[in-house]
Amino acid sequence: MVGIKETKELLVGVNEVAIVMIERLKDGLQLGEDVAAIIGKWQSDSDFQAKVTLAVMGINGISAEVKEIDVNEAVELAGVQLSYIPKILEAAKKISAE
Repeated sequence: MVGIKETKELLVGVNEVAIVMIERLKDGLQLGEDVAAIIGKWQSDSDFQAKVTLAVMGINGISAEVKEIDVNEAVELAGVQLSYIPKILEAAKKISAE
């Protein structure tokens, strides 16, 4: 059994970046500025940096993990994604409030 460690880390990292992007969408998609905002967040927020770094470092192990995923692991991944829904909604609310 391989597990889902890297897949969970990628899911977390992608969600963290998505939240930053959602917060930036208030002025439309500005690729250069949005990438700069992600880099700035990475440089200034050690928690964000750790999550994104883990996501990138483990990306090569995901293929093997996904090939052997079982129901319990799928539920665990769904739980990780569900935990991000309130954060994503909060970021989206900030856009609509401004």
